Amino acid sequence: MHPTGFPAASTTRRRCGFGRRGVSNLSNGWAGLATAVACLLALSSMAAVDDEDLASETPPAESAVIDIQNVQFERVEIRVPMGTTVRWVNHDPFTHDVTSGISILGREARQVEKTKLPDGKFSSGLFGKDQTFSYTFDTKGEYPYYCNIHPFMVGKIVVE
Repeated sequence: MHPTGFPAASTTRRRCGFGRRGVSNLSNGWAGLATAVACLLALSSMAAVDDEDLASETPPAESAVIDIQNVQFERVEIRVPMGTTVRWVNHDPFTHDVTSGISILGREARQVEKTKLPDGKFSSGLFGKDQTFSYTFDTKGEYPYYCNIHPFMVGKIVVE
């Protein structure tokens, strides 16, 4: 017996003629047709109850992947909903990191004392080939990031 009070699906299938021999009750004329309709209604009621149970569960969290290869972040900017976990995967044969903040490049870099400005929101630490770093974004906003070792590698997460 299913916790909803309905018979278990396998019992209903056997009772309704959905077994190894196929749909046997459909060959009995009107009585077979009535039985088949009753069985289909019972099965659909069970499915509806199961759907309600699933609807009450917490939906799975969103996720996104940013691959690191050829000394660059695969996707320079991505937009994600709040609650998304972003995972960076290092495919390069050498070490990288992911640091939140701004890396100043080009001519602008000549005019400032510091070219790397971490904001302290997240930092992966160093991670090598085939290793990953994940961070969950729970607040709306823009999150620029860069690689501390290779400051020309920059990206941005936009949380909506």
